[in-house]
Amino acid sequence: MRKRVGTRYIPYISTPCNTTARIAHPVWKAQVIQVNLTASFILARSLAKHWLSSPTPPGPDKKKIINIASVLTFTGSLNICAYVATKGAIGQLTKALSNEWMGKGICVTALAPGYIATELTEGIRTDQERETAIIGRVPAGRWGVPEDLAGAIVYLASRARYAILSCHILGKTCLCFWQSKALEC
Repeated sequence: MRKRVGTRYIPYISTPCNTTARIAHPVWKAQVIQVNLTASFILARSLAKHWLSSPTPPGPDKKKIINIASVLTFTGSLNICAYVATKGAIGQLTKALSNEWMGKGICVTALAPGYIATELTEGIRTDQERETAIIGRVPAGRWGVPEDLAGAIVYLASRARYAILSCHILGKTCLCFWQSKALEC
């Protein structure tokens, strides 16, 4: 499925939360793995293939891939194992591609937001017990909205982010590793 966001159409998943025992293989494969993991891999590979075959030397601020991971990349969750598995894989894919392509001028990073209010999370948001438990762990005390990600994405695409080697924000904890000079990419 595709959904219009601004001037672009993006793939998205609209499936109910299912326990691991109930999730159907076609949903696992076609709707979750294909959209969350395979699409990210194919897009990154296509961009890298084009950029690496270009006669233009790598330059700063030119070649960036920003994947969308999730706080669940690091923590896991209940009843959404396919989603959590793909977001964990996005975290590892991002690290692998960054290791492979950083020296060739392609910066690969990922944004791992917390809980975002979307059609996908509607089932969780309407379950009062889960809603209360989740909001109790969110520093802002509310679900995020897709627009909340805009500033972080602009930051990751800018030169300003060169000072950060790695940063994981997990709930109320922020772990950042700083580097002393700008990355040359």
